[in-house]
Amino acid sequence: SLKEYNVSKGNMVFSSDQSGVLFDKYKEYIILYPIGKTETSYTVPYSVYEIAPDAFYGCETLKTVIFGENVEIIGSWAFGYCMNLEAIGFDQWVCDIGAFAFYGCDKLENVYFTSTEAAWEYDVDVKDGNEPLLNAVMHFEAEMPEFVEAPTAPGFIEGSKYILDEGY
Repeated sequence: SLKEYNVSKGNMVFSSDQSGVLFDKYKEYIILYPIGKTETSYTVPYSVYEIAPDAFYGCETLKTVIFGENVEIIGSWAFGYCMNLEAIGFDQWVCDIGAFAFYGCDKLENVYFTSTEAAWEYDVDVKDGNEPLLNAVMHFEAEMPEFVEAPTAPGFIEGSKYILDEGY
């Protein structure tokens, strides 16, 4: 039922953002998303390159996740059993989706990818156990979907595209 992480600014290893997500010190690596959060949407900040294994595991309220343009790696089981996840958006730089990263995401219907079908096929390594991802409708050369509920991740300014905050 944990709803947020609140890391001291002086911590030399970890950090958190205003939405309560746990990161490494430089916000390049999402470690854990609080399972007790009630938001239905999340936008991964531009500073993030990698999503840790199990980072969002079992988050039942999430329906939409948009990955920032720098995300390259999604760890094994990262979104395992996010049972209400319906839509995700990847930028062209994603290249490695770990084993079972989307296992148990049986409501996943739409995947938005900003590049071409050929880029998805040849440049993205989707490991075993990701049938919900592979069975979803793929939208290539797509713009990211709009949120019904504004995300709480840094870098988002309501009514505009994703805008980089200072320090990211």
